[in-house]
Amino acid sequence: SARTAANALALVRALRPGCPIAAALGAKLLAERGHVGEALVAVEHALHALGTQAIDLNGNGVDEARLRLLRCRFGASAGDLAGAELLAAHKRAVDAAPGWSKAHYALGECHDRLLSAQLEAAGTDLASIEKAYVREGHLIGALKGYGAALRRSGRHLLRALPRLMALWLRFADFRHGANATGSLRQLDRDVEAELTKLIVGGMPSHYWRGGVPQLARS
Repeated sequence: SARTAANALALVRALRPGCPIAAALGAKLLAERGHVGEALVAVEHALHALGTQAIDLNGNGVDEARLRLLRCRFGASAGDLAGAELLAAHKRAVDAAPGWSKAHYALGECHDRLLSAQLEAAGTDLASIEKAYVREGHLIGALKGYGAALRRSGRHLLRALPRLMALWLRFADFRHGANATGSLRQLDRDVEAELTKLIVGGMPSHYWRGGVPQLARS
């Protein structure tokens, strides 16, 4: 009910951010009720408390990484984080918990969205499309992020693998019709190396079954 939600909000606002899990849950509740700016402040306070008190209930950096991903989400929603700053914030989440698949997936998704925005802005101009692919490394960043998530867990399989394959196929389609510049040839080799690493070096082979229909439609 509205009264229950109001009471919960009052409790969240009264609590000190000593527990990172409670802070994360509280910030989500604030955001769900439309208080995104307040949720962002709560996350910032929790990150500060986490840094000064060295509290990590999981013992593997996931508490900090979870808060950093929430900071990315709320910061982007509030307009405080965008572009390179948003990407750097996602990288800090990965640095906090290198073994956590969700942080890698979120980083890959951030690269993916930035690349998609640049490709959309490029329209049909081949030179602009090539620049979007080559300039900031978002294609490789997305492949690396999704690949790292898939190597660590099957949790993101149904989202990460289709996006990984869509990025690969879209680039291959452009590469086939574009002039073979040195930058494109190097990017082509980098993409091939990243995919080879994923196929040979850690992702369970049965994961690829989910991608067979997409390959058949390509």
